[in-house]
Formats: sequence, C-alpha cells, structure tokens
Amino acid sequence: MKYVEKNGVVQAEKLISALDNCNASIHRIRSLLVKGQVLGISNYEQCVTACEKVIWQFERLQVVYAVLSSPNLNPNHPEVEKMMEVMLEITPESINDYLAENQRQFLTFVKNVYEEQFKL
Repeated sequence: MKYVEKNGVVQAEKLISALDNCNASIHRIRSLLVKGQVLGISNYEQCVTACEKVIWQFERLQVVYAVLSSPNLNPNHPEVEKMMEVMLEITPESINDYLAENQRQFLTFVKNVYEEQFKL
C-alpha cells in the first residue's frame, strides 16, 4: 500500500494513457459483436466468449487505475486489503497468457467459420 501512496498517481497516469489508446479497439470489438449477432453465425458464442474475456482484461486494468489514482484509500480496511491482494495477481505474464488462450479460441472460431462458409 505504501507503493500506491508514494507512486500511485504517477503510475496511474501512465496506465490511463495506455488504456486510452485501447478505448477505440474495445468499442470496435463491442460493435462487431453486435453486428455478428445479427448475422446469425453458427457457434457465435465461442467468438463472443473470447471477445468478452479480452474486454474483461481491459476492465480489470481500469480497476487497477482507479486504485492507483486513489491515494486516500484506507490500507487497513479489510476490503482494501482484499482488493490489493487481487491486484497483485494481475501480472503482465498472467495477462499475456490469458490473452494468448483467448486468441487461440478466437482463431479456432474464425477457422471453423471460414471452413463452413467456403467448404474447405
């Protein structure tokens, strides 16, 4: 918690800058998910699930930003302690592993759709 008190605001600014760069992509993913529902693509749930998991990673990092930019949190409050424990589990490696798995699921979905559409 001392780190957040000392460096949180500076790190929060760096994080929000990176997240701002992702906003357009997140909105595009959500928009395409809606369009895909209209098209009635078979097994579309697989695509939706993979995309929602990518969006979830973005939202998790928004929560990290909120915590980092709030230096007045009570570090002794049990809810704050639990939140900090959860935040410590978010590492670049865990995010990359999670995104790689969802990318595999999405690519499997795309491959199946192309095979179905083009009878490959």
